[in-house]
Amino acid sequence: MVAIAAPLRPAPLRVPRATRYAVNGAAAPQHDDVYDVAICGAGPAGLATAAECAARGLKVCVADPALGRDWPNNYGVWIDEVEPLGFDDCVDVVWTESSVVFEDAAPGALENVTLQRPYGRVDRKRLKRRLVDACIKGDATLLTKRAVDVEGTAVEFDDGSSVRACVVVDATGFRRKFVKHDVAFDPGFQVTYGALLRVEKHPFPLDKLVLMDYRDEYIGDDAAM
Repeated sequence: MVAIAAPLRPAPLRVPRATRYAVNGAAAPQHDDVYDVAICGAGPAGLATAAECAARGLKVCVADPALGRDWPNNYGVWIDEVEPLGFDDCVDVVWTESSVVFEDAAPGALENVTLQRPYGRVDRKRLKRRLVDACIKGDATLLTKRAVDVEGTAVEFDDGSSVRACVVVDATGFRRKFVKHDVAFDPGFQVTYGALLRVEKHPFPLDKLVLMDYRDEYIGDDAAM
């Protein structure tokens, strides 16, 4: 990744909504413009890939219909993994300990595990701002468009325009919208959800995080669960 200095309070993203213009003000590509890399999706993976490719001098195009909006997901990282990348300032909360709860999860369950490894919550607005700035610095083309089809090296958008690239990257998420396989490919995957709640008080230590909790007593007698 490319580390670019960011202000303490990142300015809100301002991405032109017109489909024929890129974020940096340059004209959007016409039909069949050729890039080194075309990336479908501007989440953390898509923008990080674009920023790194652009920093290495490649001609890059990124397309996402929600380019100007905040990412809807929350993200967490191990601090010892994000620090070497220079993105530790994009973490707004750090827990010094992380625990995995097995107690009462099942007969003969493992003992609970406490990891002495700091874990952080990503400041998603700051991270996206930094990655977008890095893309712009590298002269990447960022388009507020939805990719609707990929055929070989051609990417078609919802407004009828298209681009071509030596490499097309599917960064649309775990569903891999444009990835095609010669044989059946249906791997398992895990999706987690969380909510940020404001409360007057709580019994939890602020420096410790429950990373995984395998107890199931909250299910009760619900047979469907």
